[in-house]
Amino acid sequence: MKPIIVKNAVSAEMCQFLSLEFSMMEDTCKVLYPQHNFSDLCPNSFARYSPLMFEALSVKLLPLIEEKTSKKLAPTYSYARIYYHGSELKIHRDRQSSEVTISVCVEKDAVDWPIFIKEDDGATTEVLLDVGDLVIYSGRKNEHWRNPFTGSRQVQCFLQYVDINGADAFLKWDTRPCLGLPFEYASPELRRIGELEHDILRNV
Repeated sequence: MKPIIVKNAVSAEMCQFLSLEFSMMEDTCKVLYPQHNFSDLCPNSFARYSPLMFEALSVKLLPLIEEKTSKKLAPTYSYARIYYHGSELKIHRDRQSSEVTISVCVEKDAVDWPIFIKEDDGATTEVLLDVGDLVIYSGRKNEHWRNPFTGSRQVQCFLQYVDINGADAFLKWDTRPCLGLPFEYASPELRRIGELEHDILRNV
């Protein structure tokens, strides 16, 4: 899939609300779990699987993404990060549930921070997003990365989908009973695969 950029897909007002709510989640998590490392695979960041506000956004944007991809899709999961100075997103692919991936710029400072996406033919596309813009690509098929962040703060959310007419339609909602639940509610097999891929990426 060649990356598709959609400008102003999410309103500035909505992005401000999403950023505020996710920032409050960060503050709450740090108070409730002071010893926990919330950076996941990207040092110097705050990352969460399936925040409710972004699970809802994946449903809200579904008609737009279906229009742009010409596919009938089902959401699988959302993910979001607050990146801070020095954050780096190493080159990687996402897991099976990321047949169609959406990266939305929710908040940014004055420093542009492109995401690089390797296309099917091996060419690399550099994508710059402003607040409210999104890019559509295949996270599980196309390697993608960001160089070390020289700004102060940037908020991105990632919305994942599968083709409901494809072989991976069973991954709807990431096999959870409904959207919004933590990964512990995914099927045991998917959790094992996710943990294995997580370990591989951690050692890259």
